[in-house]
Amino acid sequence: PVALFVLLITVASFGTIALVVLGSMWFIGRTTEARLRGGAVEVNDKNFPEIAAQIRDVSRYLAYDKPVRAFVIQDGDINITLWRVFGRKYLSFNTGLVSSMNEHEREFVIARFIGALRARHLRFHEAAGFINGLEKVWVLNILVLPYVRATVLSGDRIGMMACGRLETAMSALDKLLLGNEVSGRL
Repeated sequence: PVALFVLLITVASFGTIALVVLGSMWFIGRTTEARLRGGAVEVNDKNFPEIAAQIRDVSRYLAYDKPVRAFVIQDGDINITLWRVFGRKYLSFNTGLVSSMNEHEREFVIARFIGALRARHLRFHEAAGFINGLEKVWVLNILVLPYVRATVLSGDRIGMMACGRLETAMSALDKLLLGNEVSGRL
């Protein structure tokens, strides 16, 4: 019934709503892309060549042949984010991750995210805001949270397969969850 209502409103408004929604998505995508390009350092063979090589190696290992651009953002948190903006894929590494993880831990983290692209986990990325809204309605968590957890778990497994070291994978996950200082206490 909701989909029918949205369809009727869209047709009745001669596509105005669809244009506004698509235009908003385009604007948000372009703004995100501009923020990455303007406020970060792009990873390439001159800037962070070791990370650029790891991205190429992991992509080759996972048979993912689409381009993935990467950026390093000045932020002390240990985090990495995967962005998909109208078909373009971006990885943004926080400086905290770059400085606190060794090359094997970074390989695991990169493989998690390239693996997510390979497994097409982001095919519903444009609906992420809607899905996040659904998480607030506790009844719908039964539908949403298992899918989210399944994608994270398969990303972890892909990362583990690519790095081939259980201890490294666990160490990287500990740092992602707790930070560099606290992770050593586990």
